[in-house]
Parts: sequence; C-alpha cells; structure tokens
Amino acid sequence: MKILHCITSLKIGGAESALTNFLTYTQQKLPTSTKHTVVYLYGGPNVEKIKKLGIPTFQLKGLFHHYDIIAFFRLIQLIKKIKPDVLHTSLWSANIMGRLAGKLLGIPVISDLHGSAVDEGSFRNWFDAFTAPRAQTIVAVSPSVRTAYRQAVIPKVIGKNRRKLVTQKLCVIKNGIDIDQIRTTANNNPLKRSDFNWTKNDFVIGAVGRLEPIKSYDVLIRACALLLKNKDCAKFPKLCLVGDGSEMQKLKDLTLQLNVTDSIYFAGSRSDAIKFYPLFDCFALSSKSEGLSIALLEALCFGLPVVSTHQTLEHDVITHQINGFLVPVGDEQALTQALLTLINNPHVADAIRTANLELIKAFDLAKMASAYHSLYGKSLIHT
Repeated sequence: MKILHCITSLKIGGAESALTNFLTYTQQKLPTSTKHTVVYLYGGPNVEKIKKLGIPTFQLKGLFHHYDIIAFFRLIQLIKKIKPDVLHTSLWSANIMGRLAGKLLGIPVISDLHGSAVDEGSFRNWFDAFTAPRAQTIVAVSPSVRTAYRQAVIPKVIGKNRRKLVTQKLCVIKNGIDIDQIRTTANNNPLKRSDFNWTKNDFVIGAVGRLEPIKSYDVLIRACALLLKNKDCAKFPKLCLVGDGSEMQKLKDLTLQLNVTDSIYFAGSRSDAIKFYPLFDCFALSSKSEGLSIALLEALCFGLPVVSTHQTLEHDVITHQINGFLVPVGDEQALTQALLTLINNPHVADAIRTANLELIKAFDLAKMASAYHSLYGKSLIHT
C-alpha cells in the first residue's frame, strides 16, 4: 500500500509534530509493507527529520503563491507519478488541494483537522464546506475539534444529503505520542537547571510552542509579572518560552516594558525542546484556541501540572483541579491565581503530577498509529 501525505507545513507546530511522530513510529515499530511519501508547501525542521527516516519528501511551489493554481497542477502531476492508494492530508490548504485532487484522480482522501474551525473564519470554512464531501474520511484530533467543525463548517455544506454525508464521514482519532521515547530522549544527556541559572527556590513555568498571536504569550508574560509583584508567592517565578515565531521581538519588548527581563527566558527554536520539560515545575498554555496540543501531551509525560486558558471548563485532556487548572481565555488575573495556587501548595502540585502520569497512558502513539492504518485499509475496501 502506498500513502501520500500532503501537509501545508513542516514547521514547528502540533500538526507537523503529529505527522513526524506518526511516521517515526510507523517506520521503526510497525512491520508493514506500507510505503509513505510526504509532500508539503512550507518547509521547516520536520523536513529533515522525515528525510532521516528514509521517506521521500517533495515541496510544492506555485508561481505566485505556495498554493496557487500552478502548485495544484504540480500536485496532480506528483500524484500521477507516485500513484498512491490513499491521499492523507493535514491542515487547511493541503486539505482543500488534496480533496480536489483526490476527486479528480479517483483516489480516496483522508483529511485531518487539528484546530478549531470556529477560529478559521468564514472564507476558509466556506472552502472547507465546498470540498468536504469529496473526502472519504475527515479525522478530528479531539472531540472539541469535531464539535467545532460541526458548528462552523457542516452547516455551510450545500444540500441536506451532503451535510448528512459529511457528518457521517467525521470521526475522532486522538493525537498520540511515543511516551517511552520522549522520556528516553529527555534523559539522554539531560539539561540542568544550573544551565539557565535556575535554583531550587525558583518555580519554573514552561511553555513550548510557536510564538504567534494565537498563542497569546503576552498574557502569560503579564501573569508572570503579576506573580513577581505578589508578596505571598512562596518561590521566585521564572518563565521559559521554548519556540520561535513572528511575535518574538514584540514579546521581548513587553518584558522590558514590564521590567521582568531577568525572569523570562526565551529559548528560541530548539532541536532538544523535549529536554526542557523535566526542568519545569508546571506547563502553561495561554492560547486563544488549541486543538489537541502535542506539547501538552509531552508535558504530561513528565507529570507536569497544567495551567491552560480555555473557553469552558470542558477540555479534551485536562479535568479542572485534577490535572491542573483551566482559566478563561485572555484572563491574566485568573492565570496568575492558578499559578500561585500551584506555587504555594506543593501537595496540590504533587497530587496533580501523580494523576497526569496516569492520564498520559491514554494518549499512546501506538493507538493512534493503529487507528490510521485501519483507516487506510478501509479506504481501499471502499474505493
């Protein structure tokens, strides 16, 4: 069986990590005759990781844009050359192009959804709704991602029967990670707190992800600034941001304005990002919106308590006050209070660590890989 993976980006991100993790596990641990090929629009660190697995990779380039009509025709030519049995797409641009190409060439398409469709906007959701009936299966990486798709996209599908059809095609396969491999990697030549001048009296708040507007790291920095001013804080709060992006300079400027530069460490894009988790006392997410965050799952591998912004107290992974704390989006005061609770109550943090080491077992990569390979087989049967 030949699978062609078509993804918008291979930069640092959840969808990109999910594909790389899946391919790594498949190549190393699943004895199979399935051959994988990857085509992408925007390059990044994951390109080399996939190439090292011995998997052929191709970059699509258009004449005026990465996904213009020329890029689409080049995708068509590549598909004709490779002759895949299944086209597996991920992220919005690749989903749209892949569904159209699959329909044109008679190849079954599996499309992955990694983020909330509510945040994509009407223009993108209209295109999604137009092409959705052309996919054989649409996979949401979490129940909340599926719910958002039902709310924002399916109502835009033209025709009652087509809406019903798309609803039937929509399923959930939760993101998974290789728990043992992540822990092994982190413990191989590990980083030390002293490398960053952190001591046992510091409480290190960690965040791993792209420094982009949707991540709202400015809210996390402001919360850290409030902690530093709080006389009741039992330890010295430090914030470590692992990642790079368009907001880097803006966030650095903010730390200067708030006079917290000495307490905020910008690690930048790191190939050894996994090794930071054991140094953290907790993991924080301040995003306006998230799918099923790979970084969050990685943090759970080390039992880290989680403080995350979220629209409601219903979360795909975190149970409020059991695995961490959920606070309203953009609410730096609530974020500060949740972090303060962890800092001043070690017994609470310890109980959460125990719960999270158990929780992560439900997100083992083997389950995810098995589910996708099962889908591949079913796609051939229904062709």
